[in-house]
Amino acid sequence: MADADLDAVRETALGAQPLSFALTFPTFDLFLHSWDLGRATGQEVRIPDDVVSWIDGFLRQLPPERLRSPNTFGPEQPAPADADPTTRLMAFLGRSV
Repeated sequence: MADADLDAVRETALGAQPLSFALTFPTFDLFLHSWDLGRATGQEVRIPDDVVSWIDGFLRQLPPERLRSPNTFGPEQPAPADADPTTRLMAFLGRSV
C-alpha cells in the first residue's frame, strides 16, 4: 500500500517498533527460505553480501531467547573456516551447511 503509515507502531520480537522495522522480518525471510529451497533442490544460492550483512546485523540485535526458539532458529551450526558470508549466516541460523 502506497499510503501505509510506516511509522505506525507494531509489536515485534523486540517489542513495539515502527512498521518499517516490523517489515524487516518478512523481507529477510524471503532470502533465507530462498536459500532453503535452493539447497533442497541441489542449487547453490548466494545471498548478496550486503544483504547478508544487513540480515546478520538485524538478527544479532535479538535477545538469544527470541532468536533461538522452536518458532525461529535452532542452535548455531559449524561452518567451514573459508565459508562465504551466505554460508556463515545460514550456519549461524542453525542450518547444516
